Amino acid sequence: MVFVAPVGAQDNTTVVTAVNTTAVPTIPADILANLTNLTNVTTVPTVVSNVTTVAANATGNIKVVPASGSVYVGEAGLNLNTLAGIQNGDTLGWYQSGSNIQTNSPDDTFVISDALNVYIAPGTKTGVWYNLKTNTPAITVKDPSLAMKIFDVKTGKDVTNKQVVEGALLNFRIDSNLDAFTQRGVTGAPVTIKVKDPSGNVYVALYNDLKQANGLVNIPVSSSSFFVKGTGTSGAMWDTNYQDYKNGDYKIWVESNVNGMKDNYKDPASGADNTGKTISSVYTLTIGQDALAITSNADATAGVIRNNDFAISISGRPNQAYNLWVSGTSSMTGAAGDMPPAIKSGQNGVAAGAATTGSYVYNNAGATVASDVAAGVNPDTGLSAYYANVTTDDNGKRTVGFSTNASTKDQTYTIKVQWTDSNGEFKSDSVKVKVSKGEVTITSSGNQSYFLGESITLSGKNTDSSNVFLFITGPNTPVNGANLNDIQAVVNGQAGSFTQETVNTDDTWSYKWETSNLNIDAGSYTIYAVGVPADKDHLKDAKYATASVIIKKPFVTANASAATVAKGDKLVITGLAEGKPSSVAYWIVGKNLFAYNTETVNDDGTYEISIDRGTTQNLASGQYFAVIQHPMSNGIFDVAPFKNGSVTRVYDTSGNFFIAEGAGRLQGSDAANALVNLLNGANIDDKYTKLSFVIDEPSITINAIPDKNVGDKFEVSGTTNLAVGDTVLIDVLSSSFQPTDKTQAGDFSGVSGSTTIVKGDNGNTWNFTVDASAFKADQYSVKVESIEASTSQTSTFNLLESGAVGNVTAQPTAAVTTVKTNATGSSTSAATSAATSAGNNTTASTAPTQSPGFGALVALIGLGAVAFLVARRN
Repeated sequence: MVFVAPVGAQDNTTVVTAVNTTAVPTIPADILANLTNLTNVTTVPTVVSNVTTVAANATGNIKVVPASGSVYVGEAGLNLNTLAGIQNGDTLGWYQSGSNIQTNSPDDTFVISDALNVYIAPGTKTGVWYNLKTNTPAITVKDPSLAMKIFDVKTGKDVTNKQVVEGALLNFRIDSNLDAFTQRGVTGAPVTIKVKDPSGNVYVALYNDLKQANGLVNIPVSSSSFFVKGTGTSGAMWDTNYQDYKNGDYKIWVESNVNGMKDNYKDPASGADNTGKTISSVYTLTIGQDALAITSNADATAGVIRNNDFAISISGRPNQAYNLWVSGTSSMTGAAGDMPPAIKSGQNGVAAGAATTGSYVYNNAGATVASDVAAGVNPDTGLSAYYANVTTDDNGKRTVGFSTNASTKDQTYTIKVQWTDSNGEFKSDSVKVKVSKGEVTITSSGNQSYFLGESITLSGKNTDSSNVFLFITGPNTPVNGANLNDIQAVVNGQAGSFTQETVNTDDTWSYKWETSNLNIDAGSYTIYAVGVPADKDHLKDAKYATASVIIKKPFVTANASAATVAKGDKLVITGLAEGKPSSVAYWIVGKNLFAYNTETVNDDGTYEISIDRGTTQNLASGQYFAVIQHPMSNGIFDVAPFKNGSVTRVYDTSGNFFIAEGAGRLQGSDAANALVNLLNGANIDDKYTKLSFVIDEPSITINAIPDKNVGDKFEVSGTTNLAVGDTVLIDVLSSSFQPTDKTQAGDFSGVSGSTTIVKGDNGNTWNFTVDASAFKADQYSVKVESIEASTSQTSTFNLLESGAVGNVTAQPTAAVTTVKTNATGSSTSAATSAATSAGNNTTASTAPTQSPGFGALVALIGLGAVAFLVARRN
């Protein structure tokens, strides 16, 4: 890299002068002395005799760099020869950190062409550069840095980018690395502070509180951080109360163009001044009036709905302590319903209940703040929540939060802020805030009619308080209301005696009321939702709403699928258990049977108890009793069995019992009556319903079938005690169906099928359609069989040649009833079949026979042949 001298940079000495964009004549000293009397000065004079120049002192020159001295990127016209000893043609080298300059080659170099006129161009690497001829440090290149701060000399606080009030006294602090210029034997690198007012005027001098001008041009940087002090009080350079400094925003910065540095060193991307290097950032200072003001964020008309927060904002002097209070509330007690808005504790800059404010005298009559506010203290701090000492921030601002709740009285309040200035004058402001009551609503889920034991959801909105207080009135409850959970009387003003629910942030609330175990009667009730813990007699000043509900006692119903149940059939008991219990208990009591179990209740209150076929198959024939037990609102079965070894006792909650299993047990109706007597006990709230049913041997009957002709289509039917929906199998077979010799042709006709039992007018029935169009004339057997109940029945009828029926006088086959098939498949018949001989008018009767097997079918064939012959004979 080669350092070159900019065009025109030839002098070895420089005098830096103030630069003016507008020509301003030099002001004589005698006029300067009278500047305090001027009233129409719009800009401060830019030429002030004692600060307009920074000249080289007797021992140094701002361009002459000592041996291994510091130089800055952007400097031009530097003399590296006189003191640094660098000659034209010397090469300077730069090494990476950690390099050995004795053995390593430099990482960058440049040749000095004119040691009296050197330019440190942008991009030159910072750090030590060595003279490669002597391997000794020649110069140190630095990147310039420049920043500043604005300070209030009275408070010592940094007010950069902040607001000050009229009368604030200010000076500046400069932070820079340009202090290395002192190596050159000069006072320091010259920098200039620029102050631009709201109208765009740029000042190069400012007046202090002594009406003395303090120059801002060519201020020497003698150290890395220093205050530029003026000649005013405490070193003030700037009195913001001076007549020329109007209120508003001022732009302030510092810059340096020493040795052309600012002109030469620009931002590589934008080409603008290099902020933070040769020019600082532009800072803001706002000058405001020395006024005290207070505003509120509450709506001017609607105000604040109580139970909501609001805030007031104070604007005044920076870092000034002010007295804030809720004025004119001394007549309020501070008790529930008679409280002002409270200042929230724990806020930054807000000392609620501060003694200095409590004792502050706010008028000429000697009244104190403490005497102007309501009684009562914040229970968390033990201090008043109705006044505070408030200190503004650096910008003279402070926001103070207030809270309201259901105990805040609805009215308009005056919030006041005040202080006494150094002249003993009161400065104050106030704002009015209206606090209004909110609204409370309540609704109940469902149709407002409920059974004890159900969960009832109560919900609504509450904009009046952070909690909703609930109580109930109705039959046999305390006249002023009762707690929803224990029906105990509520006490006015005592929150703990009410049922409470917290209000959500969106002002909604919801409470799930469990009515189990409540000792209340059936009837109509009113539920109150109140914004404060007020009973029925004290609702005048409270916000509340009501909801009506009807409470009913739960009950249980039951229905059996059949009054008589055939062994092997399923029994289903269905019903409704109102009140939404989780389950019901059921008891089945009969001969040699005692059974207890529970069944889950569906969401709609229905239940279904199923006693399977395997169970009824093994029950003895006879009467049985079923009791369905509802646990009622407490959800507990107050009568229940307890088994101890082989003995089962059924107890109630009072200790009464009977033995259901084991020695001394009760059976059948005795056990059922004993169970009902326990459930009817005075201390038992359980409800029950009962029913009975009969277990019987399965039976099927076949109605008599008269003679039919080939080609007829007719019904075979009968009755049964099997359950509706059961399936029976039907076989209609020709009597010719018998074993034959393997060489003979078989001669058979018939039909098989199934049918479903249905409910008839006088019991359960079945029927089956027979199509005899493809049958041959013969005697036929009909077999009806239930697989599940293991029972069957048979009967016969004659099928004659087409047209034969009506020419023969014959008695139809009688109906036959079967009780139950035994293990061998035979059946004991209680009915008879008869046939009348048409030829001799004699009546023949047949003795009970077994259900037809192969042998019986042979006999039936013979009987059928006789009938056929008789028909032919006629």
